[in-house]
Amino acid sequence: SKYGWLLLACMLLNIADAGLTLCAVSLGVLEANPLMAYALSHGPSFFLAVKISLFTLGAVFLYFKRPKILVPVLQLSRKS
Repeated sequence: SKYGWLLLACMLLNIADAGLTLCAVSLGVLEANPLMAYALSHGPSFFLAVKISLFTLGAVFLYFKRPKILVPVLQLSRKS
């Protein structure tokens, strides 16, 4: 599908964000997102499970159910 690369890129960026968040928190930075802060309070494994699961569910929903929402994103990426 023509949007598959966008979905994959967003998922990889989410995983990178999760890793960087864990690194930052280990250095003393506070998580600003209350939901993710709650997940972090239950440990890094729970945080990763919640972050990756929620993002993946949302991304897959958009990919399969609302492809027209992704069209402006694709159009913006082509203008660059």
